[in-house]
Amino acid sequence: LFGTASIGGDEWLSNPSGVVYEIPKTATGYGQQKVLVTFTGNNGSTPSGSLMTDAQGNLFGTTAEGGANNSGTVFEILKTAAGYDSRPVTLVNFDGMNGANPIGDLIADADGNLFGTTAGNAANGYHSTVFAIVKTATGYDSTPITLVGADNLAITSSLIMDAIGDLFGMTSTGGDFGKGQVFELVKRIRAGGLTVLI
Repeated sequence: LFGTASIGGDEWLSNPSGVVYEIPKTATGYGQQKVLVTFTGNNGSTPSGSLMTDAQGNLFGTTAEGGANNSGTVFEILKTAAGYDSRPVTLVNFDGMNGANPIGDLIADADGNLFGTTAGNAANGYHSTVFAIVKTATGYDSTPITLVGADNLAITSSLIMDAIGDLFGMTSTGGDFGKGQVFELVKRIRAGGLTVLI
């Protein structure tokens, strides 16, 4: 079992920035909780949402704060032959212009591209964004693609994806009655690179 705690860790007394932990399965049940990563602020703070794994067992998640601009991060924890690396790889540092304060869970498409949501983007007047992180031949692009900037809306849910790659989510505001809405981003085919969603 894997999970996150939004505060605590080795830096608890001076900088309670959160952890990623593992509870190993044993022959008789489950063992003692083990902290895999302690966030320090510089590499992210306040992990949010569930963790995602790829086919190799690497873990992916988001922090709502911290990172280079204190606007949150997307991180990867590499699985090695000896277990999990205690140093998370920061895939994206949000900076306001490309979104801020990611919320909810990450999801991936069949090509390994990552998708998620942010709660704030004050630089562009957005409350929320839907973003994509392109998987490349050498890893992940460090510049997220903003698929949608939801002006004066608050995206409050994780995304889900259907069998053809359309994305779905919810907002807590907006819509015909100002009480929220369910939205769909339709997958559009183009030659090469990441498929555009609108």
